[in-house]
Amino acid sequence: MNENSALISQRCEELHKLLRNETIDHTTVTQMMDELIGLVKDAYWCSRLRDDFNWPFEELIEKGHNEETIQLIKTILDKEDCSQVQGDLHLLMGICYFHLERFEDAETEFVLAIDDDEDYADEANPYRDAIREKLK
Repeated sequence: MNENSALISQRCEELHKLLRNETIDHTTVTQMMDELIGLVKDAYWCSRLRDDFNWPFEELIEKGHNEETIQLIKTILDKEDCSQVQGDLHLLMGICYFHLERFEDAETEFVLAIDDDEDYADEANPYRDAIREKLK
């Protein structure tokens, strides 16, 4: 593990700890996300995101940090070697857009996830159904 990946791993663990608190300092979360985005711009191991770095995407979404999560995911998707996690990232971005009530963007991301792997339909379809209900 090189110095940059060790720092990314450390920052992810710090973010996990911060997100477990009852009260969250949103300024600190935003600063940590900005730092991670800066580190990821230099990273090339996107295909090992979950295993090596334990990215806290679900926790961030659960705590309402949808905009920051979208920004981080977009940065990661810009990497050429993200193909192994692309569907997962599109699904997560769709969930963020759903929570932000940006339903067209959410639908686009869900379709991209399902196009990558049909197994994502099981998780995406309840959101897609909810979007159709909201847009009636």
